[in-house]
Formats: sequence, structure tokens, C-alpha cells
Amino acid sequence: MAVDLICPDCGGIIGGDTNDPDGRGPCTCHLDLNAGFSKDPSADTVSLPSPPREQGAQRSSRPSGAGEVRAGNDLAGAPQKICVICGRNVAGHRRLKDSRGYLCLDCAKAEKRQEREGKVPCAECGRYVKPGGIVEYNGLRICRKCHEDHKQLQKKAVKKVATRHYEEHEKRNLLILLAIFVALGLIVLWRQLT
Repeated sequence: MAVDLICPDCGGIIGGDTNDPDGRGPCTCHLDLNAGFSKDPSADTVSLPSPPREQGAQRSSRPSGAGEVRAGNDLAGAPQKICVICGRNVAGHRRLKDSRGYLCLDCAKAEKRQEREGKVPCAECGRYVKPGGIVEYNGLRICRKCHEDHKQLQKKAVKKVATRHYEEHEKRNLLILLAIFVALGLIVLWRQLT
């Protein structure tokens, strides 16, 4: 049993040659290459105007333009990726992203430098901590967390394995071997005498 596929655009039978009993003709979409498409290029595009800028809007404490998307009326262009600190468009440039948004490389490095300013790296884990949080331990300057970890390791005493049972077993085996050698020695001595 053959199933006819009906074209959703023209209503004809896809791959059909002649009229079928229901009165449908073959699909003609492949004959007209522009079928289903509008001649007007802007028919499928919606233009959204940008919202008007409020005159009495509160200004943020950031530098002017920081974090604001300076989009014009052209929404079809490349998306803007604005640095949240300096306001520079970093689309197409090296950038970082955190929970606040995009950061240009220079601002990210400056922020990292400012974060580490006045701090000392731990010799063990490498974290940057304030100089007051550094402890001298076995000639190394380590942070308090690493120092606490070392204390915890020292608290766990190494239990010695009980060797009493092993020593008793070894002593018994030596006595058995000694008895066997004495018995062999007596047998050899008795053979020599007879």
C-alpha cells in the first residue's frame, strides 16, 4: 500500500506524475524556486527601537559608560560584550567572564594585581594570604590552613603492629627445625657406628 506525501506549501503530491483520484496534482514547488518566500527582504525582520534614555535616571558609581550596552538601532550586528570595569567593547578580543559580566584582559590583570597587593604566597599551597596569616613551620612560611593540616597529621599516631604472635610462631618453627636437625644428626651418627 503506497502512501502519498502531500506538500505543505502547494498541496500537491510530492513525487507525483499525474492527478491522483482525489484531484491533487503533482507538487510544483521545485519548479518555482522562490515559492514560499516573500519578495520583500524585510518581511521576516522585526525592527525593535532601543528604549529612550531617561533623563532623570540614577547614575552608578562606575566610570561613565561602564557596564552600559551602547547599542544603536542596529540589532542585527555582532553582539556587544562590554567590560564591566572600563566599558570597552571586548567582542572579538581576549576577555574573561565572571558573575558580573565580561572583563577586558587589562582590567582583569589589574584586578588580580590589586587582589594580591600586600599579600604573601603560601610556600605549600600557593594561596595568597595576609602576612599575619603566615606561620613558620620547618623553615617554610606556610598559611594557617596548611599548618593545621600538618598538626592533624601529627595527631594521628602510628600504631605499631603487634609482633608477639609472629615472634611465638617463629620460635616454634625454629624449635621444629632444630628437632629435625637433631634427629637427622642422630640417624647419621647411628649409621656411622653400625
